[in-house]
Amino acid sequence: MQLVDQCNLCGSDNLRPFSVAFARDVVHNSIGRCADCGMFFANPMRSEDELNEFYASEYYEDSGERMVREFPLRVADAKQQLQHDVLALRPPPGRFLEVGCGYGPVLLAARELGYEVVGIEPGSEARAWAGREHGLEVRGEILERCGFEDQSFDVIYAWHVIEHVPDMTRFLKEVRRVLKPGGVFFFGTENYRCIPNRFSRAHHLMTGSLPGLDTADEHTFLFTPKLVCSVFPRFGFAVDMVRAYQPHHKRATFFAPARRGSPLKRAIHYSVLGTVYGLASAWPGGGAHLKAAVRRSDSA
Repeated sequence: MQLVDQCNLCGSDNLRPFSVAFARDVVHNSIGRCADCGMFFANPMRSEDELNEFYASEYYEDSGERMVREFPLRVADAKQQLQHDVLALRPPPGRFLEVGCGYGPVLLAARELGYEVVGIEPGSEARAWAGREHGLEVRGEILERCGFEDQSFDVIYAWHVIEHVPDMTRFLKEVRRVLKPGGVFFFGTENYRCIPNRFSRAHHLMTGSLPGLDTADEHTFLFTPKLVCSVFPRFGFAVDMVRAYQPHHKRATFFAPARRGSPLKRAIHYSVLGTVYGLASAWPGGGAHLKAAVRRSDSA
């Protein structure tokens, strides 16, 4: 565990605590914020070696069977998303790299759509399965250690991966280096200042308790739509699209507190959570997830 005393994005030492988690056996237990550029990040943060070991051996430990069972459905969903979000920006043919490909459903969908595909996945079981079952080329090293040639890819895809990287500046520089001029980096992540998180934070402060992480404890860097628009141009990207949305597939988890307690308590919980969920779904920028497409902006 390493204490962060300088912002990884802007170099500022004007860092503030933001939220904490009181729990055992967590990867990170607090989130900080840079007062100058606004970036959110785990502080203190696990070292790169510790994070790599976690993703190589533990991340898919409890979900591997489910991933394999749901693989055909995930391929179909991935193909639909690529057709809707990516093909219009950088259609095949072309080289397609997925960072954090897991068992490979997006890679398989991209290959079926006409891309030449390569994946990166530190999880050894997922990586082996993708190669064995579908002949996918999947590297085990993190992006910065893969040694791809300059301007190797037309599309780089990272779905809920960017919040896991140990060094954001190094990662974004490498993404830009291996993208072709005009190439697209398409990614999804959390919207950390979404309406549900703002409500949770306000509830903690109003009841005299410290705000919780409101994110998975393994996450390292956390974005908002505003941060996407301010951070990526610093690294030579033009922002084509950024959109926050409420992930409806997590609706049951969101309303889980309304299924506990007395009838009156359940009714109150459902009323409050329903209002928060409705605002998150309808308010621009209010949803808990975001997706974005940025383009390498030079012509060299």
